[in-house]
Amino acid sequence: MPCAATVNVAASFDVSASFPADLSGVYLVDLAGLGIAAEPDRAGIRVGGEARPTQLVDGQSLVFFLDAADLGAGVEVGTWENGVPMESQSVAPVSEEGDVLHVEAGDGQVEMATQQDLTRYLISGFEGAEIWVLDVSNPASPRWMTDHAVIPANGEFGAYLEVDGNQGIRCILVTPSRAIPVP
Repeated sequence: MPCAATVNVAASFDVSASFPADLSGVYLVDLAGLGIAAEPDRAGIRVGGEARPTQLVDGQSLVFFLDAADLGAGVEVGTWENGVPMESQSVAPVSEEGDVLHVEAGDGQVEMATQQDLTRYLISGFEGAEIWVLDVSNPASPRWMTDHAVIPANGEFGAYLEVDGNQGIRCILVTPSRAIPVP
């Protein structure tokens, strides 16, 4: 996915130098802090010179995913002719039949893979009701999963979603407070 011509690179960092620990994760960059909040539709990231999909949240922050394969790649945040938004996929629970796989989130985030012959998943243990769900099966092109149900229970929250387990989807669920801030 080639990038459009760079208009403004507001920040760049080396992934391995900035994040020497576990690199995989959901990252959050505050556009206002970089001085590019006026053009959120043009904001984006490049990893190793290639555009990566992002999700605009709250009209002023970009969410993106980096995988361990990105170790050593340069990351640029800036404005281009057009940003590359993440594709979205609805994971609204519509069926009431079949088993439900329950997964407990630790520390406000969890990575999981769908399982063959299962479609319904309940992921609990989140401290807040805002839970981001990303399909990172293709780490270079993650998808923003929408319409999951948020279930409050015992002072915590859970995400209830439905996906075709036979597709072997790798998901990351995270609350905004657990996203990794870009330095």
